[in-house]
Amino acid sequence: MQTPALPLLSSIVEYLDLHASIAPSRAAVVDGGRTTTYAELRDAVDATAAELARLNVSAGRRVSFAGTPGLSFWICFLATVRVGAVWLGLNPKYSTRELAHVLSDAKPTLVLAQSSADGELSRRLALASAVAGTGDPIECDAGLAGICTALQSAAHAGSVDEQTHALGRLDACLIVYTSGTTGAPKGAVITGRGLVENAWWFARRCGFETGQTLANLPINHIGCVGDVCATSLVLGSGLVFMDHFDARRATELIRQQQVTWLPQVPAQYQLLLSEGGLLNSDLQSVRHLAWGGAAMPRRLIEQFAAAVPDVFNSYGLTECSGTITLSAPGADIDTLADTVGGPVEASRLRIVDGQGEPVHAGDAGEIQIRGPHVFAGYFNNLEATRDAFAEGGWLRTGDLGAMVDGNVRLIGRNTDMFKSGGYNVYPREVESVIERLPGVELCAVVGIRDDLWGEVGVAFVKADPTFVTQERLLTWCADHLARFKVPKRVLIRDSLPLLPVGKVDRQSLRAGLDP
Repeated sequence: MQTPALPLLSSIVEYLDLHASIAPSRAAVVDGGRTTTYAELRDAVDATAAELARLNVSAGRRVSFAGTPGLSFWICFLATVRVGAVWLGLNPKYSTRELAHVLSDAKPTLVLAQSSADGELSRRLALASAVAGTGDPIECDAGLAGICTALQSAAHAGSVDEQTHALGRLDACLIVYTSGTTGAPKGAVITGRGLVENAWWFARRCGFETGQTLANLPINHIGCVGDVCATSLVLGSGLVFMDHFDARRATELIRQQQVTWLPQVPAQYQLLLSEGGLLNSDLQSVRHLAWGGAAMPRRLIEQFAAAVPDVFNSYGLTECSGTITLSAPGADIDTLADTVGGPVEASRLRIVDGQGEPVHAGDAGEIQIRGPHVFAGYFNNLEATRDAFAEGGWLRTGDLGAMVDGNVRLIGRNTDMFKSGGYNVYPREVESVIERLPGVELCAVVGIRDDLWGEVGVAFVKADPTFVTQERLLTWCADHLARFKVPKRVLIRDSLPLLPVGKVDRQSLRAGLDP
């Protein structure tokens, strides 16, 4: 159902109050077969917020939650924002070492853990909390009253550190730790305004339609908290939670719950088709299908565009509260496959060369951003925060791109580019060509050292070897790429290693190559 344009409010939790007031009986959450209305969700959030306030959790203090996508996570997040504190999500798949790093860095006032049948998560979290010097974790059951009941038994909160008041002045509401593929994860401080702006842009892109949203991304990623959950709240839609992604179960939920907005990463879409048995008939309720985090193979775009009225992609960054660009309604297949759309409203985007000078239209350079959605900095890391910005307050994304007819074409990461024979090679360009070959599902190109050319490319290709051979791939590349861009080696694989956000794990691929 399409509703009038919703206002741009000052806090994400104000949208909970808005929809609980105008549509109290509308479904806000579907989790494990139980439906929670907006009125019920608001009451649970208010009760939990009251307990947080009793424990002196206030502006600037951090509240961490370790668990999976579900009602408990969402109540904890909204209650934390309600009292003006800062929320931090912990992935239950984190090792004890990873948990200890984040807790040591963020120093949360409260450490909450979702109950698990075997108690393994609580055990790892207790060990990590001991190493980090934070308070003992508080275990809570799933459900409307789970966190509130657990907090009632807590006598006090942890100590406040020197960062509390500084964060309070920053309008901080969320800390998201980056994936750490090039070093120790850093905590990106997302502001309340940035989160609202990002969610509102997405909501407007969906025509302010209410409905049901599938939510199955990890809670420690901005894609879950911002792009999916916060956007659904702005829309007044219902969140259909999955505690982990399972292709067959996801297909069932899309059909059973009449999902209207389907936001996934490309790897999930591929699994929905190959393992989940997803058919066009399962997508009858879906009005908006979106992807981000990685490029979507053209054949998938074509397949989904034939079944869903509105398919679109986005490009974002944790440090931009999620979204930088969105493709326009009605974009054709070529635009969706080759670009990531144009800058969102209120955002300024420029593409610059190595000296920080703007490049000509169509030329490659680093994408830099300014706007209200840009993060406040890295928590307790002034040096990394300074390095993140260019002169004039422009955020360095580290991504290479070119502006084509008002849309951004992504070329790759600064760190992914390699030089072969003195020429710059951008892996994404090579991958796009290879993915156009029928039978190819996914491709990742990495650069390795070479005595003759300095560096050369190695292409890892997910494909059926019955139809796609190394010889055919190399011939295809030679027909469509300059000689220096053609990979020196092509390796066909049944699958490629993925990071939690669905991107190919390039470090893992490089590590598996012979020296």
